[in-house]
Formats: sequence, C-alpha cells, structure tokens
Amino acid sequence: KPERMVHLGVTTISLLLLLVAGGFLIYKLPYDSSTMAYLGVIFGSSGGLLTYSANRLLRMWDQALQLTS
Repeated sequence: KPERMVHLGVTTISLLLLLVAGGFLIYKLPYDSSTMAYLGVIFGSSGGLLTYSANRLLRMWDQALQLTS
C-alpha cells in the first residue's frame, strides 16, 4: 500500500508539472503563426501531447485509487 501512495503522489506531481509547463509555454512564447501551430500540437484537444499525457496520468491515478480502496 505505501508504494501505491507514492505512485499517486508522483503522478499528481507529474500532472501539475505538465500543466505548469504548458502555462509557461503560453506565457513565454511569442504569438506568431509558427508558434501557434506548435502550441496546437501540444494543446490539441484530440491529439495534443499535454492532453494525451494528462489522460494517461489520470488513468493510472484512477487505477491506483481503486487498488488502495
């Protein structure tokens, strides 16, 4: 059970870091046409890197919560 709680903590931190990195990209990158395409790859609703990674992290988090309950 302790290793599952560590797993939950690590995945939570990973998700927060993904969101912070996405926010940092929006804040720091200039808004021209090439940057907007780059941001679309990262934040795209169906195939974006951030969306896919967050989905996998939340799925693992759900499975770990089911095991600890």
